[in-house]
Amino acid sequence: MWVLELNDVNIRLFYDGELRYQHPAIALVEGKRFLFGREAMAHFRIDPAICHSQYLQKINQDRISLDRRLEITQADLLYRHLLQIRSEITLQSSDPVWVVVASDTTMDQVSLLLSILQAAEITVVDFIDSALAASSVQEVPDQAVFLDMGLHRTSASTVHYGDRFEVKSANSIVGVGLVSFVNNWINTVANRSLSESRFDPRTFGSTEQQVYEQLLTQINQESDILTLEIEHRDETRQIVINRSDLAEASEGLFHSLLDGLTNSESIVLTTLTASLPGIKNFLLSQGHNFHVCNELWSNDVVSQFPVREDFSVEERQFWRQIPEVVPEAKPLARETEVEPEVKEPSHILYGEIAYPLDASYTAFGEESSQALFSIDKQDGCWILKPEPQIKVVVDGRPVDDAVQLELGTSIRVDQYEYKLISVMHG
Repeated sequence: MWVLELNDVNIRLFYDGELRYQHPAIALVEGKRFLFGREAMAHFRIDPAICHSQYLQKINQDRISLDRRLEITQADLLYRHLLQIRSEITLQSSDPVWVVVASDTTMDQVSLLLSILQAAEITVVDFIDSALAASSVQEVPDQAVFLDMGLHRTSASTVHYGDRFEVKSANSIVGVGLVSFVNNWINTVANRSLSESRFDPRTFGSTEQQVYEQLLTQINQESDILTLEIEHRDETRQIVINRSDLAEASEGLFHSLLDGLTNSESIVLTTLTASLPGIKNFLLSQGHNFHVCNELWSNDVVSQFPVREDFSVEERQFWRQIPEVVPEAKPLARETEVEPEVKEPSHILYGEIAYPLDASYTAFGEESSQALFSIDKQDGCWILKPEPQIKVVVDGRPVDDAVQLELGTSIRVDQYEYKLISVMHG
């Protein structure tokens, strides 16, 4: 059984409980160069302008850059990252995959995500709320708040135990994610370095990147002392920081995490959130009991859900509760159904990049930058108009005048080949 956990701190892919893939949802885009995961993260503090880390959080059609020449959307980046995962893990299109998403994922985002996964030829069984991880904690008597941290926000979910575990509600704590904590820690490390050696590792992207990566590695260790070694100009500088210093730098963010909660509520933490220096003592000081969920929860939870056999039906459930008994697969309830009905193309695919179709689109030659053809929406239909003196072939037929397009249409101009696809709901 395949389980794909879509958390931007770490996208994880399991097969029968065995971890096959673990990388952050970070992309580097530089011209036609694309890097994903840890390869992209290695440039995160060096080249922040070309590194993108919100495409999994947003799951939308917004462009990643204000530069109109870079017509790549957040959805495009997720699509390409999924293709890379498939190629690295040799995940087959026939392999059924359960997909775990954050509690604050909207139904519109689930619908778009389903279309993106299908475009990447990933067969989705159903979607599961990540807050079901809290079901791995058995000693909570009634209900609790589950904190699921991402790179730029934390999803806070109210979960109910009782007779049947279910997620009651969820909201986003925007601006309080792992990146916010690391930013505070880097400032603490820099202040210590300045006081001891007048060297500021934030001055250079390469040295700040070293601090960033070593902090992420060492917070998972139990030592009270973190020792960072920063190389610059053939010299290695050692910076020693106490875990308590990082905890002090995090206190303001801890308060933001608990804003709106009463001190009578139990808190369930992911293993990542529980590793933040000082968070456990902070929760206790604020009157909260805390529990840490099982890091490998998803495989056990998925085994409690019904088995889907017919993947031709364009319906997927978004599970926010553990079923009392394993029922036969049945249509979604009206309020949770996902019905992606592809009626028209949303993107034009060139090579491995899917460019969004807004009101119009113009294709250009890579070498000459000469306009090849344009596509405009007229009366609900997409119409292609070839540029003068340009030989355009549509579905194997040369055209020299306007022609109507539809989903799956193939367009060729010399060595350039395009195809109309859909990666969005509706």
